[in-house]
Amino acid sequence: MWKRLFGEFGKTNSPDPRYVEPEIHISVVPSSVFRSVLSRGSAKMQWIGPGHRVQIGTYELDGPLVYTSKGTPANDEASCLDLSLPVGNTKHAVGRELDYWPKYAEITPEQRATYLDWLANEELPKVPEMGYLFIYFYGLERRAIIDREDIPLIREEVIRLLNQYGDNRSFFGYASSFLAYISAYEPVQNLQARTLNKLCVSHGERMHEDILSLGLAWLAHHDQPLPLQLAFETARQDQRSKNSVVIKRTADEFRKLFAKKYQAKYESGLTLRISKRQRKIEYFPASPTIVYEMANGRPPQITIPNVLGISSQFKGLVDIWNECIEELRPLSRKRAKGTEPQSREEYEALPEDLRKEVEHPDKPVWDRLFERYTDDRGRCEVPVSALAPLIDISERPKLTLRQSKNIVSSAMMMGIYVVPSPHTILRAYRWTEPVALVRAKEPSSPHIERYYLAAALMLEMGTAMAAADGNVEKVEMLHVSEVINRMFRFRADEARRLGAYRSLLIRHPPKLVGLGKRLKVFLKPKELAGLGEFLVGVAASNGVIDSGERRALKKAYKALGVEQSKLDALLNALEGTSDEPPVVQHAKQQEGGEAIPTGEKNTAPTVQLNRDVLENIIADTAEVAVLIGQAMGELEDSDEGEIPIPETDTKDVSEAGEQNPAVKSQLDLGDLEPRFHAFVLKIIEQETWERQAFEKIAHDMGHMLTGTVDAVNLWADEALDDYLIEEDGDSFVIQLSIIEEGE
Repeated sequence: MWKRLFGEFGKTNSPDPRYVEPEIHISVVPSSVFRSVLSRGSAKMQWIGPGHRVQIGTYELDGPLVYTSKGTPANDEASCLDLSLPVGNTKHAVGRELDYWPKYAEITPEQRATYLDWLANEELPKVPEMGYLFIYFYGLERRAIIDREDIPLIREEVIRLLNQYGDNRSFFGYASSFLAYISAYEPVQNLQARTLNKLCVSHGERMHEDILSLGLAWLAHHDQPLPLQLAFETARQDQRSKNSVVIKRTADEFRKLFAKKYQAKYESGLTLRISKRQRKIEYFPASPTIVYEMANGRPPQITIPNVLGISSQFKGLVDIWNECIEELRPLSRKRAKGTEPQSREEYEALPEDLRKEVEHPDKPVWDRLFERYTDDRGRCEVPVSALAPLIDISERPKLTLRQSKNIVSSAMMMGIYVVPSPHTILRAYRWTEPVALVRAKEPSSPHIERYYLAAALMLEMGTAMAAADGNVEKVEMLHVSEVINRMFRFRADEARRLGAYRSLLIRHPPKLVGLGKRLKVFLKPKELAGLGEFLVGVAASNGVIDSGERRALKKAYKALGVEQSKLDALLNALEGTSDEPPVVQHAKQQEGGEAIPTGEKNTAPTVQLNRDVLENIIADTAEVAVLIGQAMGELEDSDEGEIPIPETDTKDVSEAGEQNPAVKSQLDLGDLEPRFHAFVLKIIEQETWERQAFEKIAHDMGHMLTGTVDAVNLWADEALDDYLIEEDGDSFVIQLSIIEEGE
């Protein structure tokens, strides 16, 4: 992916008529630019290249690519091997460092021995000291810049050295710039593709800007799209791209994510344009001899076509670069804290695009759990208590909202839906609560999810209404399913999720009051009224509404905040406009219905209902379903990502007690352990308690506060469909409203 950058184009390509070749100035260095240097000798230098050998002391050098002389060279060349100088023994070499601008003539005999040993021995993996490498490099500079000979040979050798010593910042800078300069001797379009490939892949994690410029100019001339590695380098070197520790901490992931985003944005690669202004390539030699020999201390400038001059064409690359930084920040933070590699924490911190390429480390555990709880009909129902430990959640009566959402998001990373999700039920999970697991076959989307949530909400409310008379009848559930199928069209995944939720709800029917109270927080009055009509339709779907269902509807309307007059009007229309005289009958269980264990048989009289009015109610529900879908989408997309919960009235409850003196008398403590009765009766005297006062009540009654609160809330969650005690910073809030609503 990062290696092959340029296609094969020969020098004989026909000119592209669309391409106006920028003028390229290549100056031959005239003798006038050389200035004389005070000479210490007059010996002539000789270049020893391939096919030639030289013997220096005990060292025989075969094609070493160096200059030699028999005495001090006339130009005092720093790299020249003066054969007249003594050569010591490497065994006696001392640890003295070479000077910043070392010269062969000025180092000690022992250091000469060390240098010659390195030149003669190809098996030596590394130069003993970088100063020796620079002495060698000075000679390569002279051969290419002053003599203008052996350019391909010199280029290959410097590329080899860069691959081996490119991690040295000083050498990288000189060698890369040198390669770009000598490669620009000929027009860019005449460079061989294989030469550019070697130049651009020889620098490890970095690329010199001049080499990048050569590559971009070649691509633009040959109408080639920008390959991935050069896109990465172009973005990296752009001043608009952010510099962040994220890039270093997540180097591999950063490259992978950049590649994915680049290929997604530029499927065929970015097409390049050339600026009208030429780009200047210049080189500042490393050799002290050349610096003093040449006018201005450097060789003449060379100009090439300038692709980087049009910065606007690279804005998309900059955006990709900066997006990668932001998306990888969570992973970077995890690694900064010492998170174990390839752990759950690291996986879940990955951007979604990268998660798709690797398996979650916990997936085998989830797969085993899925298999364990799947029944003969293929349904997988599992208690939350079996899922929570998979993400290190300890046992507690009720999970926090964040913990509940973490279970769902973790399961989704395994390709598993948890049904229902906290966004569906608008609250956190209880420890013993059953949920269903459904395999995801295809990716979802925010648009799909918002309408799935709306359908699931209507399914839950419909089931709660069907169970209100103590019996979930098939005809009522068929009505609920029929209405949902009329309103929504789902893929197989969502249909299976709704089917699993329907089975779960029938076996564990919800309560209308608690759900209605939560819906009131984020649905508008029109949507709430529409839900009320939907519930009436469910109750009426079997042709009758008995007294138990009437009571349930009244409680539901009250919980939703919808006027009772609207319910009365609907019931009157259903009962009073029938084409046939009303027939009074007793409610009876329909064949195939599933009885609720706690329900009692209801023998109250009911009235035959008008089917036309019922059909109108069903039709009106369609508009409401769309509105609820939009509202659920806004809830899902909110910046906070939190599920709204009802606000508590903060007035002092001595006042609340005066306004509602029957609070205590309404509270049935029958299922609560008797030792906690006095505590509950005391705390409901007011709605807000300071922590110190609240702790004193528990202490005076011989209770531990934490255990007492958990016990009371566990009872309240079952009896009143919500927690009675909520901790709010340094205060405790008593939800008096649920006492009245629970009756």
